[in-house]
Amino acid sequence: MHSLITKKVIETIHHSEGRELLLRDTELKGFGIRISPSGTKTFFAEGNFNRSRQTKRRSLGRYPVVTLDTARAKARELLCQWYIGMDIEKQDMKTAQEAVLLTLCNISIVIFIVLRSSGVFGNRSERIENIDYRRKEADVRRRRI
Repeated sequence: MHSLITKKVIETIHHSEGRELLLRDTELKGFGIRISPSGTKTFFAEGNFNRSRQTKRRSLGRYPVVTLDTARAKARELLCQWYIGMDIEKQDMKTAQEAVLLTLCNISIVIFIVLRSSGVFGNRSERIENIDYRRKEADVRRRRI
């Protein structure tokens, strides 16, 4: 159902059927409000991502909490990003993965430093001296024969 979505329309419309009602805005294509059978009113934006046939719908918030003007502004921004091919959800996921990877790297470095200072890996100078001693011992054995 298409009509101009206003505050008055949102407050007066009631839905009693068993299915949800999608009310789409005539002013901003891709913006609308979903009214569930329980009476919950949620704003949404839907459109084609990167000019393809793949339609996306994203919730923008519930009516009393999010105002109509705020939801319309969010929808306009989101639809513009979808139109040019930007997907904020994927970018957020990528930055979250990068943050996890950075945290894991920092933890592994700290663990290595703690283990090295505790002597688990041994002292490097001792290992070099042992290698030099073994080489000298091998040279002595070769000379006797």
